[in-house]
Amino acid sequence: MQIPAPDLSQRSPEQSLWVELTPYCNWDCVFCYNPWRPQASQKFADVQQPEALISGISKLHERVSFDYVALSGGEPLLYRGLGEVVTWLASRDLYSILTTNGALLSPEKGRSLAAAGLRAVQISLMSLDQKTHDHLAGRRSWKQAVKGICVARELGLEVSTVFTACKDNIDHLPRMIPFLNSLGVGRIIVNDLQIGGTALSNAERLTISKSRLLSGISEAVELGKQFSITVIPVPPLHFDALDPRRPWTRWALGPGRELKMCNLSTANFGDILSIPDSELDRLVADLTAGNIDAFVGRVNTCSCFDRRYKQLRSKADPRPT
Repeated sequence: MQIPAPDLSQRSPEQSLWVELTPYCNWDCVFCYNPWRPQASQKFADVQQPEALISGISKLHERVSFDYVALSGGEPLLYRGLGEVVTWLASRDLYSILTTNGALLSPEKGRSLAAAGLRAVQISLMSLDQKTHDHLAGRRSWKQAVKGICVARELGLEVSTVFTACKDNIDHLPRMIPFLNSLGVGRIIVNDLQIGGTALSNAERLTISKSRLLSGISEAVELGKQFSITVIPVPPLHFDALDPRRPWTRWALGPGRELKMCNLSTANFGDILSIPDSELDRLVADLTAGNIDAFVGRVNTCSCFDRRYKQLRSKADPRPT
């Protein structure tokens, strides 16, 4: 029996787990939020053994019912235990998504992962223009990414592209729609630029205004309707209209098994295998109830959390700030 695909639209309240399998990557994206690369070989050596990682995922899954698990990095295809993790997730009827740059997704690797139970891939494609994409990726990689998309499509996997919006590529976003249609891709995820990692030193030249971002997304959404392509902004465009007390829905395990409230955060609660059961139970209970007040300082570089917390503060104290 196939595991049903989750609804990844902006109206969706699904519980997700993002597992950062490795800090290593074969790209050098100028906007990468991950801060690990300089100390990766010292800090994360041999930490993510598949057995221990699976134990960490299991410990959290005993308390939270996930609609899908996204496997990311760094570049997850560099993680040697990827097949073991995918197999274990499939054995627990967990829908797995590989979020990758696609460069290493060969037909052989794709077939192996699909046989293990992988259901979907999200592949980074930063522009229809090869030169722009390669500049943002830090190396020549556009053709590899497109090839990865084609491999995933041929294998029958659900395919989405991931577009990180910045000053260099926002005007290219609408033109991505007909091109993705030609590749048979039905979904594009548009991520807000997160100022962390390498993006910190490039923030001034990458950051765009909210109005320009919304204009580009709106144009892409309208064009997407013509081609039956869903455009998914992350965070959602209508985030502020949602109940701020709704359950926290995105969980993450970092490359050292550190439990985080979001994969975009560097702040964390420590190695999940070292967190006492009683402490983890309280944490899960609070976040499931939408009680995020106590977690200020335990999450950073996450625009969703910032907006949620500001909503709560404004409801508690309606005076202008």
